[in-house]
Amino acid sequence: MDSLSKMKTDHLFWLGRYIMRSYTELEAALALRDQMLDGKEADYKGFCTRIGAADIYKDADDWKKRFFFDEGDPESIASSLSKAYDNAIVCRETISSVAMSYIQMAISALEKAENSPSPGVAFQWVFDDLLAFRGRIEEKMVSEYGLDVVKIGLSLEKLDLSLRLGRPAARCLFFIQRLERYASRTGIIYDPVQLTFLKDALTLAAQKEEQGIKEAYKDKRQDLIAACEQLAPGL
Repeated sequence: MDSLSKMKTDHLFWLGRYIMRSYTELEAALALRDQMLDGKEADYKGFCTRIGAADIYKDADDWKKRFFFDEGDPESIASSLSKAYDNAIVCRETISSVAMSYIQMAISALEKAENSPSPGVAFQWVFDDLLAFRGRIEEKMVSEYGLDVVKIGLSLEKLDLSLRLGRPAARCLFFIQRLERYASRTGIIYDPVQLTFLKDALTLAAQKEEQGIKEAYKDKRQDLIAACEQLAPGL
């Protein structure tokens, strides 16, 4: 195990979570935004409920502005990117200044999207910068333990949001397998009861989905999300 402090390990974990939260929620929210722009009915309230965000918005137009760009909204993409950057600053020596700069570029790209009448390209820059961050730490981060901690944060956040957004059970199991792999390499321990519950329930759901049943874990979603929240490792 590396000699990283408990504080830095915690920041690396949350860096991974906020990077993945920014990416995944932006991807899902843009799909909803596109429906609105096409004149189709889009349930932004239901989206907020699914991801566990408070619906503080006046209407769909207010959601389109604040959820994407309002750093003062703790549930917004802008807020998640800002929190990722705050954690990156603490871990700068571990992840490198270059890796941290990609997060700053993602923030700048989001600001460009806010001020553009056609923000599609700027939104794509956000995705590209976040992917570049991940590629940079994968190739250049010296601390293998630290890299695995970031990956734990990435994978746990992806699992949580995949459950909330109703992604296929097999995909959710994939992220659990990643968590187990990183746990074995770092010595970080998860709650075994919650891990077993998640694996058993999602394995059964994946079998049902193979038979054509969509969102086979829908009736257990809240229990699965709760288990995922309790799964957070003791760092």
